[in-house]
Amino acid sequence: MQKIAKTAMKILKGAIADLPATVKLVKICSKLYHNLDQYNTVHLDVGAAKLEQLSL
Repeated sequence: MQKIAKTAMKILKGAIADLPATVKLVKICSKLYHNLDQYNTVHLDVGAAKLEQLSL
């Protein structure tokens, strides 16, 4: 039982050691997604306005 507990602790420590890098990656991807979403929204709005002007 003690060997299983030690193995489990090693596994958990290994998983936790990578968390800071993972959190940083998630934050960067979240910001990137937000910026791309804003970019697309602006360009879609401009495109829709141009189409509206053409149809008038």
